[in-house]
Amino acid sequence: MWHFFNYNGKRLENFSPLEEVVESFCSGVHLYGPFFEHVLEYWEENLKIDPKMELEKIALFLGKPFVNEDDLEIVLKKCSLEKLKNLEVNKSGSILYNVHNSSFFKKGVVGDWKNHLTPKMEEQLDKITRLKLQGSGLEL
Repeated sequence: MWHFFNYNGKRLENFSPLEEVVESFCSGVHLYGPFFEHVLEYWEENLKIDPKMELEKIALFLGKPFVNEDDLEIVLKKCSLEKLKNLEVNKSGSILYNVHNSSFFKKGVVGDWKNHLTPKMEEQLDKITRLKLQGSGLEL
């Protein structure tokens, strides 16, 4: 979220530094609701674990079950992050005033956080994450 607002920050007058954003997040104050509750709900959905099965459930719920495996594979590929990120509309388009669609996609590189967070911020985030996800099966 910080990267998104930072990317579009030229349009914001009072943009907060990363240190303040981390502090607010750890205190439970952030724009899009209870972050860890969203993570736990996503964890329980199995969408990442077995996307084929979940996509079949969605199609069945919509009354449009897949008739063959090939169609299922086509939909999975078309909905992949890599595919969506590389669509021309997401590289150069804009659906909101002065907010480019490309700002909704990050690099997706594991460990890039090390280029942005201080050891103190890392410690704060690890502490709150352990507390909030305790007993869920998710670990750091």
